[in-house]
Amino acid sequence: MPELKDSQTAFALDFGGGATVPLRARWGVRGDLRALVAFPASDAPGLSTGGTADPIWMERVTVGLDYRF
Repeated sequence: MPELKDSQTAFALDFGGGATVPLRARWGVRGDLRALVAFPASDAPGLSTGGTADPIWMERVTVGLDYRF
């Protein structure tokens, strides 16, 4: 596991999508998928080895109820 002594700043992209399925007139089920990919610098301590660094991917899935006002 990478270990950081100081915070690092990296270029990153955040993207995703979602959908709602209606259950009744005001109620529905909502699902979302989000992904974040960060591109650390090749010389980032704790994130690179041998002068190269791999992209860091993080995904998140959420499901919940929604209520339309």
